[in-house]
Amino acid sequence: MGRSGSRRLPAGGSTDVAARLIADRIRDDLGRPVVVENKPGAGGRIAAEALKRAAPDGSTLLLTPMVVTVLTPLIFKELHYDPAKDFAAVSHIANFQIALAVEREPPRAHGARVRRLG
Repeated sequence: MGRSGSRRLPAGGSTDVAARLIADRIRDDLGRPVVVENKPGAGGRIAAEALKRAAPDGSTLLLTPMVVTVLTPLIFKELHYDPAKDFAAVSHIANFQIALAVEREPPRAHGARVRRLG
């Protein structure tokens, strides 16, 4: 977590691994180098803003969790991009499972807290 509490997607994380696998396929299809550049921070807004500023020639792609294009516009009053107007969705790439875990014998309070979350 960064200072602002946003989750960063570092090199070697699941999004990075997926991007590199896709980049390999694109490289093979196009016969030219493909660079994966991680732009973590601000809950994905930094990467989305970079895509908006990129030349509209199809050579810059954004691989991001759906939160950047779906939820972020609902949460922040001011964005420097509009996902519906500035970006075109290409494909659903992957599903990532997320789990909640506690210690093997958690204190009774954990159960009460988890039930309140649901």
